[in-house]
Amino acid sequence: AMFNQAIKVWRWCSFNPVSGVKREKETKRVKYFTPEVFAQIFDCLPDWVRPIVLLAKYTGLRRANVVNLKWSQVDMKQRMVILDAGVMKNSEHLGIPLNEQAYRILETQKNRKVRAGKSNKTVLIRSSFVFCHNNGTEYTAWGVTRAFKKACRKAGYPDFRFHDLRHDFCSQLVQQGVDLYAVKELAGHKDIATTQRYAHLSPERLRKAVEALPSHA
Repeated sequence: AMFNQAIKVWRWCSFNPVSGVKREKETKRVKYFTPEVFAQIFDCLPDWVRPIVLLAKYTGLRRANVVNLKWSQVDMKQRMVILDAGVMKNSEHLGIPLNEQAYRILETQKNRKVRAGKSNKTVLIRSSFVFCHNNGTEYTAWGVTRAFKKACRKAGYPDFRFHDLRHDFCSQLVQQGVDLYAVKELAGHKDIATTQRYAHLSPERLRKAVEALPSHA
């Protein structure tokens, strides 16, 4: 920009000497939550958002996929979330196993009840969506994002975003020693290069790798 200004306005030079130089790409940030920070943010969340946030944290699902998750995409018997290529950002099929915490969240959602009618009886909420209003209509991604950002600000961590729950999922797996290719499959990354952003979080895996070499002493 400075050289263009010099050419067009100040006429100090006739060409831009750096016009062919490509700007170095910024490293995409990798941000995850310490248990203490997550607990503080979680305490500031409204009740209706909490199960959405927890499922995102335990599955690594992108915001749109978790907010708009349908029961047709959940296999409670196999304890899996199965997403077709059509709803995925990278256009690839994804199957995510549910750990115990994630399974309990979905089980609770499945049994959600609401008071209805003049008799004020409690009835199961009927909806094709896992997360929904009492009348069965789905939540909006915008509404969830807004509630999450508000909680982050209230807790004193305004820089966190909902997408950081996905980073947290990958980061925690790597820190627990999970193989990068397994993390790639669970996160639905199209390229291993995306997953390798998290490799620095597990220096211990490199130590184990060299210690696996046979000894000839």
